Amino acid sequence: MANLLNYSGVKSLITIGEMQVSDSLGSKLLDVSLTFGDTSVFATGNDLCMFFGDYAMSTYVYNQGSVSPSNDFIATLNRYWDMRKAEYEKIKTAITAEYNPINNYSMKETHTGTDSTTNAHSGTDTTTDTHTGTDTLAKTGNIENAKGTTQTNTAGITTTTNGAAEITSVNLVSAYDNNDFTNHDKNTTSGENIQEVKNTGADTIAYSGKDTTTNNLTDTTTYNTTQEINIKYGHNIDNTTTYDTLLTRVGNIGVTTSQQMIESEYILRLKHSLIELFLTEFIRNYCF
Repeated sequence: MANLLNYSGVKSLITIGEMQVSDSLGSKLLDVSLTFGDTSVFATGNDLCMFFGDYAMSTYVYNQGSVSPSNDFIATLNRYWDMRKAEYEKIKTAITAEYNPINNYSMKETHTGTDSTTNAHSGTDTTTDTHTGTDTLAKTGNIENAKGTTQTNTAGITTTTNGAAEITSVNLVSAYDNNDFTNHDKNTTSGENIQEVKNTGADTIAYSGKDTTTNNLTDTTTYNTTQEINIKYGHNIDNTTTYDTLLTRVGNIGVTTSQQMIESEYILRLKHSLIELFLTEFIRNYCF
């Protein structure tokens, strides 16, 4: 048995049913709401009325004299809920968790992190290509051009010139004592002048023998060149791999059959009404 309140006066026993009749316990319980820390409701006034209705005639509490027994009862109920609601919130979280009732094994493995690899390349790569030496091309020997060609010019051309011709011949004489000349006589000849030139026969030019060219040349190329290639490096290659993997394993390890686990789930839900569990605990501690 436990006292409802710390009260030093005269106490008498009163049942829950008597409080409902004489002190309107039912109406007052309707205004009560038991809530969790996040303000979610654990039990409403209707839930409380339904539960305590089953204990109306068989459950007693101490009547606190002039103090309203219903108010004392509700105040004690609220204080006890404040003490116990953190534990019942955890129980609620466990019972209402989402899970497969026929699985008894669940494992999650998370692998996160970053792998970084830095490849620094700096400095100078030098390539030198040197070309030295001599290339010689010798040109010797004779080049002959043989001649054996005959060229024939055939003459068969006739040229005729026609024209009129008049020839006048004047003889001049002078006295022995005079230097001047005077005409003595004149002869005039006239007529047609025809001139004909005929070419006959053939001119033949024959080429024989050969022309010879003698070569005795040497071409020489001398190399003395150097090619240098410089490549400078000054960069970094960063390879970064970020991984975030989740490995999940669920199932039945085989110790308990799926049928047994379904039956256990059914019994669990029947036995664990959280409201009934809390209020029964309250009755056990504060009523008799």
